[in-house]
Amino acid sequence: MKRTAHRSQAERTQEMRDRLCRATLEVITDVGYEKTTTTMIAERAGVSRGAQTHHFPTKYDLVIASFKYLLSDWEAKRAAVISDLGDEINLENYVRFLWKEIFSHPQYVAALELMLAARGDEQLHQGLVESLNELTELRQTLWRQIFEGTGAERDRDIIMQMTVCLFRGLSMQGSLEESNGHQSDVINMWIEMLTDRLAKQQSKPA
Repeated sequence: MKRTAHRSQAERTQEMRDRLCRATLEVITDVGYEKTTTTMIAERAGVSRGAQTHHFPTKYDLVIASFKYLLSDWEAKRAAVISDLGDEINLENYVRFLWKEIFSHPQYVAALELMLAARGDEQLHQGLVESLNELTELRQTLWRQIFEGTGAERDRDIIMQMTVCLFRGLSMQGSLEESNGHQSDVINMWIEMLTDRLAKQQSKPA
């Protein structure tokens, strides 16, 4: 007779916390940060308010934990793409990965909602910044790897910032209106522009 594996208390606790984090992101994506309530989150997660408050006493606690959950998911996806592509990772396939797996993902709308809300909420702003600072190493290491030996190392950080701003804008536009079919064209043109710049840098004499 096959024995049923028993989960530890720590595993059950983490599963409940993850469940609440996913529900939080879904609710924020659906109705926006301001309209999101802990009652709505508990209902979406299918748990009691008591269970929710046991793990996350306040909306702020839930939101910050959910933002960290989302960041961790992004980092896991980055680690996976490094494992899959190895030395074959380059500017084009990484930029396409960023758009497909992070910026065009439905839950990125929740991240946008939190960023906008943080403009008028100092506590939320500080919490988001601290969360982002905790998970920067892999992102920066991967970006440095892509630019190593291209001759464009000094432009690396600016290009990364420009890419993030472009994709964030595309994501915001997509959340406000139906896709007009130009997103792929914009991304293709951006990759072409970056590739051309790198080629010019590499052709310069040392």
